[in-house]
Amino acid sequence: MTSIVRKRLSANPIGGLAASLRPIDPLGCRFMVSTAYYDESGTHDGSPITVLGGLVGQAEHWAEFEREWKKILAKYNLPYIRAKQLFHKQGPYKKWRRKQIDYLNADLMYVIQEHTKHFQVTKTVLTNEDYYRSYRADGPISKKERLDTRYGLCLRACLHFLPRIHHIAGADDVLNLILESGHRNAGDALRIFNDVKSTGQFEWSKSIGSLSFGTKADFPALQAADMISYWFYKTEMEKIEDQIDDPYEISNLERELASLGMVVIDHMITPFDLALLRQNFLAKKKREVFDKVRAVMNIGDHIPGAWDSPYAKELIGVEFSAKEVSRSRLQIDPHSQTRHR
Repeated sequence: MTSIVRKRLSANPIGGLAASLRPIDPLGCRFMVSTAYYDESGTHDGSPITVLGGLVGQAEHWAEFEREWKKILAKYNLPYIRAKQLFHKQGPYKKWRRKQIDYLNADLMYVIQEHTKHFQVTKTVLTNEDYYRSYRADGPISKKERLDTRYGLCLRACLHFLPRIHHIAGADDVLNLILESGHRNAGDALRIFNDVKSTGQFEWSKSIGSLSFGTKADFPALQAADMISYWFYKTEMEKIEDQIDDPYEISNLERELASLGMVVIDHMITPFDLALLRQNFLAKKKREVFDKVRAVMNIGDHIPGAWDSPYAKELIGVEFSAKEVSRSRLQIDPHSQTRHR
């Protein structure tokens, strides 16, 4: 490994961990740390939805990504990016012109675009109506039952599918998660993480690594997750305003990311999932929840390590369950399983 690569790894928290634990070959295939950075939007009062958005990648790719992201920060003389402040012209952006905001947004999108082959984008959406009607309506069954927050439920959905993908793909490493510290529901997130990781019901729980918390100033990847979640929040709110009820509707943001070669994994939290989750509390044999997912992609490309398809390049949305994922290939029927937009 060259001194340049080692230096770049050391400048990244996860890369530094890889270099310290495997100094001879931190990029060795059996210690290729996969890390998911997540942030939320919509947990404020009055929001009809909660969105958890993030990116999943590996250590050496994150090191390069954060190096490029920091160049953009230096260009605009910013310590870090916070999406809500940026697009509402608050804090350090209070006196910015709209053109400045557009330029910065374009630069950040370009950095993400340059790494489309290395990362997966995930989006999890929960509506308040489903949350209160199908999950919290009757309250806890007993004093031992802890009901998740909206933020926590979105995280639980991710923990039920992403590690399962990781496990089925036959990866030798584990999937680590990093969330923003200081969030009012951080304690709930830690409880849910430990609950899912310690369960003996699912073989894929072994593919769950660790959960860490960090600040946006320390982790540029958390800034990217913040941007992703806020972008998705805006597109989901546009669907509500336009009264679009079709779950297969591909938003302009998903279309743009997928057309650039990035895979967008969309977790669907349904009322049925929420009802099953409540039933599982008393059941000895737990039933699978959050097992439906949609991937928006160019069919000519693939999700590294999990799916591969021989079909011609075409932007589609594919809905499938965990049982339909194989180590070799996800067979897609363009007529029955896809919706074209």
